[in-house]
Amino acid sequence: KSQALKTRAWSQVTSVQQAVSLHASIYTKTWKQMMQLKPGQDQLQTYKPLLWEQLKISTAVSNPNA
Repeated sequence: KSQALKTRAWSQVTSVQQAVSLHASIYTKTWKQMMQLKPGQDQLQTYKPLLWEQLKISTAVSNPNA
């Protein structure tokens, strides 16, 4: 692979990681606020705490030109 392709691929990986991090942060803050409202059992089943194991992303970024 050329250096340009590698750089572009890592740029895409970084972009995905940043997006996942942002959404995880928003979800976690919202979840904590919801817990203060003492939700019912049905909400607790639907909205579970986010675990770090769930945030792993693959470094295989799709190529839109393929």
